[in-house]
Amino acid sequence: MKKEIEISLTNRIFNLGNVQLLTTQYGDKKNVSTVAWITPLEKDPPLVVISLDKNSFSFELIDKSGEFALNTPTAEIINIVKKVGSVSGKEIDKFQEFNIPYSQGKFSKVPLLDNCIANVEFIVKSIVPLQTHAMVMGEARRAIVEEDLFSDHWLLEEKDIILIHHAGSNYFCTTKFLVEIKKL
Repeated sequence: MKKEIEISLTNRIFNLGNVQLLTTQYGDKKNVSTVAWITPLEKDPPLVVISLDKNSFSFELIDKSGEFALNTPTAEIINIVKKVGSVSGKEIDKFQEFNIPYSQGKFSKVPLLDNCIANVEFIVKSIVPLQTHAMVMGEARRAIVEEDLFSDHWLLEEKDIILIHHAGSNYFCTTKFLVEIKKL
C-alpha cells in the first residue's frame, strides 16, 4: 500500500540517480517512457529537471499539458523499463501493449504506475530548449511511496529493494545497499 510523504522529501526519491518511468497525458493520449537524465534542483519547493528529446511523444504531451509524473521502478520490472524506452508511444499504446497497470493521479490527469514503488506528480515550471533535447523543470505537487519501503530514505537493504540505473545503450546496473556515514 502506498502512503503520501512530506513533499520536502521528494528529492530523496531521486537522489540515487535511478531510472524513472515518465508518464504523460494530454486529452485521451497518454504515454510512458524511460528517463535516466534527472536531477533534483531544490528542496523547497521540490524542483526536478529531466532531459527529453524534443521530438519525443512524451515531450509533446508535456509541452501541451504542463504536467507529468515520475514513477520509480525496481529490477523486478526491468523488462518493462527497457520496452517502454525502446518504442514510441506515437506508434502504439504502451499501457495496453505491455499490460502496464496504472491509476489516475490525484493532483494531475497523468497516469501513476501501480507496479512502481513511488509516484510523484509534477507541474511544469519551465522548459529550456537545447540542441536536440530540452530541460523540463517540474515542481512536485504530490509524492507517494510504498509505505514499508521508505522512511525518510529508501530502505534498500532492509527491504531488499533493487533500483535500476541506465549505463548506456542496452546496459543497466543496480543499487542494492545504502551506507550511512555517522558524524565524527
